[in-house]
Amino acid sequence: MDWRAVRHDVLRLTKTPAEGISIFKVIKDYSKSHPRTKRDLFAVVDAHEIPAAETTVPFDGSPELLRLLSERSKVGLVTMQGLRACSRVLERFELMTCLKVVLTREDSLDRAEQLRMACDSLESVPSEAFFCGDKKGDLDAGRSLGMTVALVGKRAREDWGPDYLFPEFDQLSSFLESLG
Repeated sequence: MDWRAVRHDVLRLTKTPAEGISIFKVIKDYSKSHPRTKRDLFAVVDAHEIPAAETTVPFDGSPELLRLLSERSKVGLVTMQGLRACSRVLERFELMTCLKVVLTREDSLDRAEQLRMACDSLESVPSEAFFCGDKKGDLDAGRSLGMTVALVGKRAREDWGPDYLFPEFDQLSSFLESLG
């Protein structure tokens, strides 16, 4: 996805000078004072996301890992991706049945609220949940609920203080597979 183009289109519509601020925070804040624009702003992001859903490729081994995890535990997905693009990706890789709950930006633009909703839906206690994210905001949201948080990817930083840090996806995969 060309996130610069998405950002440009969202900021153009909102007339918001928001350098360094997540576009989803811009949408959340702007739609509070302009509630009728939320659908239009989501459509702007969808216009970029839906075509990208047709060409996206998962990390090596991630579909297999998700299938394995779903056999061992209740697995949910929280994402700022839109429902249409998210559903398309899950359909393309035959992963929808692996997930007990899928929450997208249409459900909430607040990660902590998404996580709380997922735990409620899964009938899980947040302090017993294991959440994987890739951003500082993911860590903060998970921590605010008392979750164990793993950060995955090259952008994640150890000095943020995650419970676990996996710079490479295969490190997370090996860790989770070792839990039996």
